[in-house]
Amino acid sequence: MAGVDTSGASGIKNYSVIAWLDSDKQTFLLDAYSPTPTTPLPSSPNNSAIGFIGFDSPQGLSSQGKIIRDCDKNAKTSTSKIPSSRGLLSKTTLYKGLIEVGIDIFWNCHSNQIANIYGLNQSKFDQEKPTIFETYPRYVIRKWLSNRLNNMKFYILFKDHITHKRAYPSRYVDYVWEGLKFLGYTCPGVHRPSIDQLDAMLCAVVAQHLSTASNFQLTNSVGLKPIINNKDKVFHEGFIVCP
Repeated sequence: MAGVDTSGASGIKNYSVIAWLDSDKQTFLLDAYSPTPTTPLPSSPNNSAIGFIGFDSPQGLSSQGKIIRDCDKNAKTSTSKIPSSRGLLSKTTLYKGLIEVGIDIFWNCHSNQIANIYGLNQSKFDQEKPTIFETYPRYVIRKWLSNRLNNMKFYILFKDHITHKRAYPSRYVDYVWEGLKFLGYTCPGVHRPSIDQLDAMLCAVVAQHLSTASNFQLTNSVGLKPIINNKDKVFHEGFIVCP
């Protein structure tokens, strides 16, 4: 399983960070790749089978006539206002690159039948293909990591700054990395991960939980079932998955 922190850059400049997770050993292996229309997913180490991949990027646009997805509203994401069409997106400046990369990854996986899309025809999932889903690291921290730690040392260190990782990068890294280590996760050879690497790790941890969840349902997931728009080659809405 894996987590991907998606870059907002376009084309070959989009080096998205990958965190592969060995669920048994709770160890991460870091890598990077550049998604393309024909290869939207990363290749796994040793060509092993991939069960679940979590992406820190929007999988779809808002519903027609709306400017915010249900999942963004509930998870309080930084990309909260997402247009309802590719035409409107082309006129957007804030997070435009990130949104374009994300919606293209999910649509290309769907149209090329490369992966199952979480929330879409789950009863008919192809077990031979990976299942991809959207998640949001800061929401995962609020709803899962902080609750699991339940430790005043971590809480005091990070309280009130959970949504300000760019303003307080060292504080963010300290909290997330120390928290993951406290819960038994390791990343051999890595002393202090970057913010992007930690976000990819959190996405991978969600994939780990999803792989063992009853009926693939996690408690704090929010959003609506993805809507297929074949004309514009894009999804609308979708879930943000969170344990």
